[in-house]
Amino acid sequence: MTTTIERHARTNDPITSKIAAGLLTEEDLSKLQQDLYKLLAAEPATHDRLYDRYRAADLPPRSPQRVRTAVREMVDGGLVRAAGELGESGFHNPSQVWEVAR
Repeated sequence: MTTTIERHARTNDPITSKIAAGLLTEEDLSKLQQDLYKLLAAEPATHDRLYDRYRAADLPPRSPQRVRTAVREMVDGGLVRAAGELGESGFHNPSQVWEVAR
């Protein structure tokens, strides 16, 4: 049975983001987190690098924002943490590297 969970889009997001947030299920969320966890367990990464690896793994399409949100949820849940080092974003700016919390 699919359970819809309460997720929120930011107040200034377009209506399509608000609709998509309302359709997210526990099964979708846990699968995305499982996939991201496996990718981070293989190699710590910045958000941009993690998203690139996610796309290259031919997994269900997700936006970069959704991947960032899932990482934040895993940080809040104690599954992922900051690696204590900075990498480089796609725009060549300093970016936090994330790793599995062991």
